[in-house]
Amino acid sequence: MLIRYTKLGNRKFAIYFPVAILGINILEAIIRDIEVFKTYKTLTVDDAGVALLGGPWNLLNAAAGIFLLLTMTGWMGIKVSNTKARDMVWADPLWFWIIAYDLWNIAYCYNSISSRAMYAGVALIVSSTLCELFVRKGVWLQHRAQTLALFGMFSLAVDYQAMPAFQITATCDHTAWTILSAIALIANVAVFAFEIYYIRKTKRNPLKEELYTDLDAYKQNLKENGLLKITVAPKK
Repeated sequence: MLIRYTKLGNRKFAIYFPVAILGINILEAIIRDIEVFKTYKTLTVDDAGVALLGGPWNLLNAAAGIFLLLTMTGWMGIKVSNTKARDMVWADPLWFWIIAYDLWNIAYCYNSISSRAMYAGVALIVSSTLCELFVRKGVWLQHRAQTLALFGMFSLAVDYQAMPAFQITATCDHTAWTILSAIALIANVAVFAFEIYYIRKTKRNPLKEELYTDLDAYKQNLKENGLLKITVAPKK
């Protein structure tokens, strides 16, 4: 909000905060997956009513999270849209990165907050992706922050888990845990491999410049936010 509506958005250092918050959040989840693996050797229900059991699925998903961190590109290109909405645009994370993030995060929720994975996990994660695909492209991180904040305020104000309609019990199935985490790992390794290929192809440094600027999906992200610069060839 400060980047969008105050002069702070014009300061170069401001762009580090959104990506830092996201990166720290991912790192926390990686650590938690490893903690669950090391701590819960038998199926345990903690004081919050969350069923926990450590297994290889935790390590698979922790590895997926590491690859996810390595594929966070283009954060130096964060800017405010040239529209009335003044959205915070981070154009480089394209649809394939977002899907890899979704798979990793859903697997994390199922692994570590299993009894709340449907709403605090699947529904919440998918909602931000639907906003990215069908409401406004290029502002996924803003969608993610807003849906998460709204859910946080709702869940603190309403004890929705006490309502029968919202009581969905996780299966806590070893096979399901493993398959979901394996899919998340495969997806994130694939995105990482594509990133390495694209770095070699374009000779771009992902720590200093946006990576996927040649792709149509990136250009569409800019176009929807009034940021696409169209070059007109001079008349001969």
